[in-house]
Amino acid sequence: MAFFSRLRAERAAARELGEGVWRRAHDRFQRSLDRVFQVVEGINDDQVYNQLVREANEMAVLLPTVRQLCCVRIGSPRAMTTRSRS
Repeated sequence: MAFFSRLRAERAAARELGEGVWRRAHDRFQRSLDRVFQVVEGINDDQVYNQLVREANEMAVLLPTVRQLCCVRIGSPRAMTTRSRS
């Protein structure tokens, strides 16, 4: 069952984010969060661990915002331009 739910999530991401630069930016941010949590799990000092978990959780809260920004970019060609010509 987990395989099919992951497949559905990947299809939804492809539909919302496309396959271009915004998809890669979103995926890179998500992978970096995964790596941060992997590194934090290896910390043995409880005080340092608790502080880093708080910081990592604050970063994780940003993931929906990053996804929303990347979806807005894919949906609006004008949003992708750096400067409009007058």
